[in-house]
Amino acid sequence: MYQRGKIQEESLFYEHKKHDGSLPLIGVNTFLGKDGHSDVATEIELIRSTKARRVSRSTTSQRIRRTGMHGPGRV
Repeated sequence: MYQRGKIQEESLFYEHKKHDGSLPLIGVNTFLGKDGHSDVATEIELIRSTKARRVSRSTTSQRIRRTGMHGPGRV
């Protein structure tokens, strides 16, 4: 029980410091271009998958559900 309480206490402490600014977070979701400046995409092109790809993924998903083979490397 002590360990769980200690983890929760440390988590709360971390979150508090993060939100009040006393714990600086560096590099979160920051992408820099080759020139060193951030590249922020204001418009992103929507790309749809092909019908063959959708059918393939659906078939694989159904097979996994049927066989119960969940987890990495078990497709």
